[in-house]
Amino acid sequence: MSGFLSRLLVAGCLVTSTACGVLQSRPPVPSEFWLLPPRDEIAIPASGQQAWRGFGETPVRIFLDSVSLRPGLTRYELRRSSNAAPVTADGKSIGTNSAISRVAVVTSYHGDRYHPETLRALAGDPEATARMASALIRLRDNAPKGPLVIDFQGMTARDLPRVVEIVRAISDSARRNVWGPIGFAVPASDTVSYPGATLALVADLLVIRLTEEHRPGTPPGPLASPDWLSRQLALRVMRLGASRVVAELPVRGYRWDRDGTARPISFIDARALIAADAGAFNRDEVSGFLRATSVRDGWEIWIADVTTIQILVARARVAGVTRFALAGVETADPAILDYITAPPGR
Repeated sequence: MSGFLSRLLVAGCLVTSTACGVLQSRPPVPSEFWLLPPRDEIAIPASGQQAWRGFGETPVRIFLDSVSLRPGLTRYELRRSSNAAPVTADGKSIGTNSAISRVAVVTSYHGDRYHPETLRALAGDPEATARMASALIRLRDNAPKGPLVIDFQGMTARDLPRVVEIVRAISDSARRNVWGPIGFAVPASDTVSYPGATLALVADLLVIRLTEEHRPGTPPGPLASPDWLSRQLALRVMRLGASRVVAELPVRGYRWDRDGTARPISFIDARALIAADAGAFNRDEVSGFLRATSVRDGWEIWIADVTTIQILVARARVAGVTRFALAGVETADPAILDYITAPPGR
């Protein structure tokens, strides 16, 4: 029976050879990468302070001050390796199989944590919300005109009406001033405080933060294993469709110490620490993450490199997702920038 079915399929494709040829020749949808500014959790290495020549505008982080309730701006410069592909002034790669956008992020992260109380204060004062949105737009000349990501973590289900109100005010102002599309960052598995169907009414896209399967407060492990990533994406894609989902992938790592505490670590710092311990990275076969341990000092590191990101991109594309966000690439494996600007077939 299997042989008969195989011959039948071949015959059908021959009969409709023109249609089959069209389908086979259709190029795959290219990946689009959003470069987000880093959070303040990892110090940017000196090499990361250099301007990434030819890369056009750089990412910016617009934070909502927890005291004044007004926005402030932090600009970040990106470095680029010598063999990275050039890009146009609007940030689209020349001769590559992916598009690259530098993203402005509006966030309640200020100092060393997210401030949900800032959003609660804003939502209780419509005039303050309007002033904040107007002030944010006045910063537009200092920010990329590409995607705008709103990052309000730490909210609860009771805060949802407040979040929707503020996101709508920001989105309306941004669209009037040629920012877009508007993305909203959500934790991977929290569909109660951050329900996709509701947030999709005020944002164009959901940016799924697939970066903390293992994190401070959990045992050591990969930040996003492929199977975990697939499950989390399925929760959102099933309700919204893949075209409205952006997958944020982890490009940093964590160092767990002997007492169980964990802290972020950059790729350069991790490599230096492991070399000083006379050790080496080992790749975890299940997740694709790099792992290293120190018998002497008791620490354990899990971190992504370019191979890890390629594995996660491939898994997300199986679900139909073609947009990817990377936060803080200047602290990551330098080869990641080469990968996302690589010419086809390289």
